[in-house]
Amino acid sequence: MRQEMELVEPQVTMTVELKRNPTRPSRVATLTIRYKTLTIQPPQNRAKLQKLSPIELQVILVRESSQPSESEVIEWWLITICLSNSSYTSSYFCQLDC
Repeated sequence: MRQEMELVEPQVTMTVELKRNPTRPSRVATLTIRYKTLTIQPPQNRAKLQKLSPIELQVILVRESSQPSESEVIEWWLITICLSNSSYTSSYFCQLDC
């Protein structure tokens, strides 16, 4: 899944203010947002026995686009079966978490 998402061009870029926490100072971060619908196949050892079908997932990957000097790069994943394949929805989820 990670490799597949790395191939997706960023659809949205946004700047957010990150609040200070015990492990990092407050700062402004520029985030890139990628999203894509991916289909995962059922486990091969159970697919026929339990008649499992492939599942469509909505995957949103948010990553800080520049390396902060003293903190770890932000990387945030949302994987859901809810339809969320739009820049508006992706940006909304990102704002909720930051």
